[in-house]
Amino acid sequence: MTHRCWRLVPTALAASMLLTVVAAGDELGSSAEEHVAQAQKYVAAGDLRAGQVALKNAVARDPASVAARRLLGDLYLELGDGASAEKEIRRARELGLPAGESVRPLALALLMQGKAEAVLNEITAGGAATPEERAMILALRGEAHGALDSMTGRNNLAWVLLHRGDLAGARVHIDRARALAPEDPVAMDTDAEILIAEKKPAEAIPLLREAAARLPGLLGTRYRLTLTLALFQTGEPAETPKLLETVTGATTPFDERSAAEALLKEIGG
Repeated sequence: MTHRCWRLVPTALAASMLLTVVAAGDELGSSAEEHVAQAQKYVAAGDLRAGQVALKNAVARDPASVAARRLLGDLYLELGDGASAEKEIRRARELGLPAGESVRPLALALLMQGKAEAVLNEITAGGAATPEERAMILALRGEAHGALDSMTGRNNLAWVLLHRGDLAGARVHIDRARALAPEDPVAMDTDAEILIAEKKPAEAIPLLREAAARLPGLLGTRYRLTLTLALFQTGEPAETPKLLETVTGATTPFDERSAAEALLKEIGG
């Protein structure tokens, strides 16, 4: 995790600079909204400290300003102050900031403070509104798990990077996940999917066979579908009809059923 280091300005000079910024940003009669607009201009110009002061002025004018507290939280993240960022983001949530808008900054604030377990406890993918939001949450949870260097975290990061098209990054994390838990079927499956994306289906097949054998039921069904696709890609379709019949005959619903039925029809099963 990257931590920013800030060079301290001598106290007297820092105080002088701060008073100058306050005088410039705290025009008589300015509303919270005007302070927020001024802060956005400062930030766009690269003056984060002036933006911070303007947002503090906005909060002073209107302590219930969700926009000011949200932006102040984001700014604290840029400044490397995770504790202050967490405080402002949580206050913005209490004031009405939608949970979906606060997930990422809150997770980053917690991770910045080394609170990986808090991320895992508070931030879950169950309430994700979109596939993109779910992927983002899984990535954040993966980073938290990665901070704890667990199989689950490394596997989640590998899965997210795979589906983002970053095969090199996915390979790094799945190799670590497999090293941490060589016999875990979930990691085997992810590794196999990455191998297929790397155009190495022949290497994926033994992993998929073992994963399917170790994890029966719904997940085993999904693994068998991936195995079928790997076999099909390697030009070994002889056993694919039987595998696909097992998949399509599963009584538990699963997302890939239509793809399995289409493939079965394609190969003449």
